[in-house]
Formats: sequence, C-alpha cells, structure tokens
Amino acid sequence: QNAEGTRFEKDDTLRLGLKVRDALEAKGINVVMTRDTDVLLALSEICQIANDADADLFVSLHRNSSEPEYKGIEIWVNNHEPEADTLLATNILSALDRVGITENRDVNFGFIGEPQSNYQVNRQTHMPSCLVELGFITNDEDNKFLDDNFDAYAKAIADAIVKTAVELGITDENGQRLIDHPYLSTKPQWNAQTQSYDTENGEVKSADDINPVIINDHKYPADTDTAQQDTEAVNDDDTVG
Repeated sequence: QNAEGTRFEKDDTLRLGLKVRDALEAKGINVVMTRDTDVLLALSEICQIANDADADLFVSLHRNSSEPEYKGIEIWVNNHEPEADTLLATNILSALDRVGITENRDVNFGFIGEPQSNYQVNRQTHMPSCLVELGFITNDEDNKFLDDNFDAYAKAIADAIVKTAVELGITDENGQRLIDHPYLSTKPQWNAQTQSYDTENGEVKSADDINPVIINDHKYPADTDTAQQDTEAVNDDDTVG
C-alpha cells in the first residue's frame, strides 16, 4: 500500500488484470484469470490454476514498494534465464516503455537481493512466465503514470503477450493456434505430487537444490544454503493465457 494507506496493490493489479483480460479476449485469446474478484489465494494455488489450465504464457502483475524516491517498472524472470520467459518479459517491458514509464529498471533474473532464488510464480509454473512490477505504489509519480496511462498499459501488455505467442510459434498473426500442446518453458519443471523439479537432463531435484547455471556471463553461486523463499505478496493478480 502507499504511505497514506489509501491505495492498495491488490486493487491496482486486479483492475489492470481485468483490462488486460478484456484486451486479450477482444483479440480472440483464451484467458484464464487466477482471480477476478478481491479474494486471497495462496501462491501454490495460483501456480496450480495456471498449470491445470495448460496455459501457454503466464503474467503476474504486481506493484513495487520501497522508499518514496524509488520509481520505475521492472520485470522478473526465472534465474535459469529461459529464452521464452525472457522474450515474454522483454516484449512487455518494451511495450510499456513505448507508452511511457518513469524509469526502465530492466528485466531481472531470480529474486530481488537473492539471485540464487526465484519468485514462486516463476518456479512452479510450467509455461514461460514473468512477474511484472508496475511501478512503485510508494512513489507519487509512478502512481500518476499508472492512472494516466491505465488503458494504454493494459493494451501494451496484451499486445506484448500476443507478439510473444506469434514469435514463439504458438499462434500465427491472425491468432490461429499452430501447436496442439501446451507451450512449456525450458526452466526446471515443477512436479506438485513429488514436490520436486524435473530438469532438462532428467534429474529430479528438491526445491532447495535447484541452483542456477552460469548463462550469459551471469555468474551465480554454485552452492547456497538459502532456501527459495515464497515471500511475495499472495493477493496480487496473475493473468494466464
């Protein structure tokens, strides 16, 4: 929430998520919302909804919070830097930047302050995913940008999702589906029954054993005792399509 306690992340993200849904459905895209009312869901429930829906892409909408001087939009992706997930995040950030944002804080990998960890929605969803921080709710300039560009931001996110689907070969330019199976990310795949991850080489790992590899010169610790914490807020809005 903002410093005055008059504005809440859950309200901003729900309103925008519904706008994104409407923009996608207007393009003929099938959209599954993890929530369309003011309800509280556990992160495990959110991930399970997306996985059970066999969604091709997953976008989690959030608002950042910090000291008043911090501002701008950033997007988070799994720390294995899967190509499709990164493409989704990059397309969304570029589209929002073209509309206008206070500061471009880049596509980031892992968990803030803990690159060896991941946000749960980027760990336990099977499809390409990203977590979008739509400015700081504690910054008046960011709040004004969101309010003034609300519809344009929703359209930008929807257009970026469609662009990603085309570039990944999920659909053609007319929205016609080109594949007969759900599109899977190359990040380690979560197995809810065994509470473990299946990696590309067939290994099975427990949640806290998943450590990032060195990709694109991003050198993360090979070993860590830090558990992958599920500390993000549980009442933000997630849209899958």
